[in-house]
Amino acid sequence: MKKFVSMKDIADRVGISRPTVSFALNDRYDGVGISEELRQKIKKTAAEMGYRRNGVVQSLLTNRTKQIALLLNVNIKHEYTYRVLHAAIGELSAAGYTARIFHDNTESNLEETMEEVFAQRIEGIITIQKNISVFKQILEMGRKQDIPVLDFYLEKTLDQGIFVGNDNAAGIEEAVKSLKEQGHKHIGIMGLTDVNSLRNQIYLQSMRKFGIKNKPEDNSYAGRNIEHQANARRLLSRPANKRPTAYLCGTDYIAVVMIMQAALLGLKVPQDLSVVGFGGLNVVSHIYPDLSTVVQPFEEEGVAAARELIAEIERPRCKSFNKSIIVKLKTKFVDKGSTSRVG
Repeated sequence: MKKFVSMKDIADRVGISRPTVSFALNDRYDGVGISEELRQKIKKTAAEMGYRRNGVVQSLLTNRTKQIALLLNVNIKHEYTYRVLHAAIGELSAAGYTARIFHDNTESNLEETMEEVFAQRIEGIITIQKNISVFKQILEMGRKQDIPVLDFYLEKTLDQGIFVGNDNAAGIEEAVKSLKEQGHKHIGIMGLTDVNSLRNQIYLQSMRKFGIKNKPEDNSYAGRNIEHQANARRLLSRPANKRPTAYLCGTDYIAVVMIMQAALLGLKVPQDLSVVGFGGLNVVSHIYPDLSTVVQPFEEEGVAAARELIAEIERPRCKSFNKSIIVKLKTKFVDKGSTSRVG
């Protein structure tokens, strides 16, 4: 097992006392008679020996760990999760904080996970938690320990906690407006989960705002790609005069499914069907035609989250224990190759 270099090791090498090494490495000058030549010798010796400050000791002295817990029950390999968390961790690191990942915080083992979090003297919690019941428990446990909690899933904003996400409405309205200007009067939705989800509701509101025709039978909502495939085939198999000329999709992945099913049915995108995604994912950037999509500011979300959480930690009293702190970053529509004028 590797032995870490201590101040005593440096003191023995130089032939001085350990307190003298401590004063020199911590740049203390208060009444200590250490020559500048000796200070530099101590620092040079420490560097040569590979000395590193003991973070555990420092945390005991300052009563700070500057550690953040990432409570995840989602796949970190997903591009959204990776890009948002990568940016957040980078911003935390730049501010001197360290992120620790805690996986599988489900309802059945949440108490055990949180005990481990508290044992590590965590100062803040970041979670991507779609289960509202589990999130409420995390929020309450954090409040009791005076630890602020931040979440990226804005659809469940509560009256406590910190919430960072994107403003779906801005980009969606741009997309619907663009389709209308291209002559589309009949647009459908290929959405996630159900009609009542926030994104799907904004799709419907935007179409009503711009006077776009949409009927319940034009739309489908599902959680798995295999269901989206079957739904896309069903919707696109209808006669041309019965089906929409464009589809708004809940994610870029669903948009890719739509484009593939259209091709299998002999429909050309965008000549016969315009398709709009949601996300701006790098993973779909090489499909043909280029996907028109509502772009989420992934990296900006991560940076904003880190800054909000750090600000809350540094406050004498946490504001998020009494009211919610909400940060929304604007989405924008990017018109590429999968949309065109009708006819």
